[in-house]
Amino acid sequence: MPERLDRVTIALDASDITISWEARQALHRRLYSADIEAGIMTLGASTYSILRAFETVGATRPVELAKGQRLLLLRVLQMWSHAGYWAAEPDTRLPTELSVLRDALADDLQADG
Repeated sequence: MPERLDRVTIALDASDITISWEARQALHRRLYSADIEAGIMTLGASTYSILRAFETVGATRPVELAKGQRLLLLRVLQMWSHAGYWAAEPDTRLPTELSVLRDALADDLQADG
């Protein structure tokens, strides 16, 4: 059985972003909660579809997301960032690696027009 990956790469148009396994797990929990709590969707993408993209990617390939999935992921990261800004508990704050992903997604989608 292959060992668990230490890092996961997300493919964006401008550049790929690599996050730690810990950040990926935190993102997974947040995406799962967003799907259950609000069922948020945009452009036909659901948080479940993003979760599946992360789960089905191979060990040597980056996670590839459609534009609707990237928009939704950006929305989830922005909501997390704002909600956790004043949080006293560190676990509820957006991890720094995911802040980098949020900013890269915003730049990528803005350039995409």
